[in-house]
Amino acid sequence: SEITSEDYFPHLSREDVLACVAFANEFLKGEEIQVYVPETQSH
Repeated sequence: SEITSEDYFPHLSREDVLACVAFANEFLKGEEIQVYVPETQSH
């Protein structure tokens, strides 16, 4: 699948996105990540 699009931030290249992911990966190493998933209510 594509990670860049003319519709969203067309000035970013694939390399820009991959560099951002690599930076985030290094930045978050050793951090504890918690994800909040709200409960859905059925009516």
